[in-house]
Amino acid sequence: MTIQESLLYFESLLPAIVGASIGVLALIGIKELFKETKVALNKRISA
Repeated sequence: MTIQESLLYFESLLPAIVGASIGVLALIGIKELFKETKVALNKRISA
């Protein structure tokens, strides 16, 4: 495998890696949003 073939392989994987990273961060953000919403609603109910 030459350097050019390696670069082509890496360039084809790069969008998938970036997309997967963004997806994981989005899932973490949604989880955190639900956690914060639950805490806020619990504070509102007990206030």
